[in-house]
Amino acid sequence: MRASHKSNPPKNVFIAAKTLIAIPIVHDLVRVALVQASLDPAVRAIEFISTVAAYGKIVALNSIIFRHDAGRQVLDIPEARPLRAIDDEGLALLASDQLGLSTLTLTGDDLKRQPLASNTSTVWACRHTPIRANDRVRALQALSDDGPMQLGRLSAELRWSIDPVGAVLSLACLDLIELDLVSIPLGPETIVRRRVPEGENR
Repeated sequence: MRASHKSNPPKNVFIAAKTLIAIPIVHDLVRVALVQASLDPAVRAIEFISTVAAYGKIVALNSIIFRHDAGRQVLDIPEARPLRAIDDEGLALLASDQLGLSTLTLTGDDLKRQPLASNTSTVWACRHTPIRANDRVRALQALSDDGPMQLGRLSAELRWSIDPVGAVLSLACLDLIELDLVSIPLGPETIVRRRVPEGENR
């Protein structure tokens, strides 16, 4: 079962709808990357591998893994890389290769790129917005019936019991809908889609 993001986790770990366990936070940029992955439609789950048995040894990986439909990627942030001895670094790379992990390298500049950085920060701030069951069902049904629509339309056309925009953004944090957070700054024109079940074509 995936970890819930409803309660406030300790500041040194990250918990979201996509995380399989609490993810240790070793750098502010790691937290930013995890927030962006939590809202990225291409990322299905976020894993953490602390150690792995490889080459007759227990190798410390302490790696964050993003699982996509097409495979798994280990997150590499140059500014947040752990200090390792050369031999330990070599073993870690070999172990990652043995697990079939490709590497996703994101720099600080990548993670601060706009409008994604501002959009994801704004959406994530709404993650604790409570959503009534009838609001959730109506929103998901509307997206199923009518297909992708603009945020302004979805917020205006349904009978919401709470702030409609905050509710929609909270649904994204729950991994129930997808938002286009890359193309334009978050606004009425932002496209909202119902989350595509894993294994189905987008």
